[in-house]
Amino acid sequence: MKLSEDDADTGRDPVIHYKLLWNKIEDPLTEDWVELSTFPNLEDIKDVTSGFLINTRYRVKVAGQNGVGVGIYSDTEEVLTDDVPVRMNTPTEDPITNATYIKVDWEPITLPVDTGRDPIIYYKLEWDQGNGNWIDAGIPTDQLKTSWEFTTDDDGILNGTTYKFRVMPLNRAGYGVTSNELSVIPSSPPN
Repeated sequence: MKLSEDDADTGRDPVIHYKLLWNKIEDPLTEDWVELSTFPNLEDIKDVTSGFLINTRYRVKVAGQNGVGVGIYSDTEEVLTDDVPVRMNTPTEDPITNATYIKVDWEPITLPVDTGRDPIIYYKLEWDQGNGNWIDAGIPTDQLKTSWEFTTDDDGILNGTTYKFRVMPLNRAGYGVTSNELSVIPSSPPN
């Protein structure tokens, strides 16, 4: 959608805000447009997600409004909203796992068809500490991190206890389906 904020396009009166209208492609072609919202500038329109169904085709158009009134709407654009990411592969146990240390790895998803046509924000790792309750391992400082480490000192892992891990990707549309579970039993090599 080509929009401009120069003087000629604003009617020589500053634009107060922009109006975004939409209708679903699946609806019969009609002039029944729904006003989603108004936006103070064009940049805010690019990241609109609220009010739209995921993985749905829409027609959208935009017009500026100044003190005189609403301008002419832009040409209609067809957009496909983002979808949640696909289910990831099961995480794997890193070979350096031992009696006091567990490292869980997973493969990132990068293809648009897998990411829901929207970049992955981060991968959420959940773990069951051997008691049947799943908890969030936390949000990593490196948001596209593809491994997580657990230690006896920091996380209380115990030799011989079964721990389970699962991962899910997040994009702006939401979380993908949780991966299958990985079970890990930290242990020492035989004496």
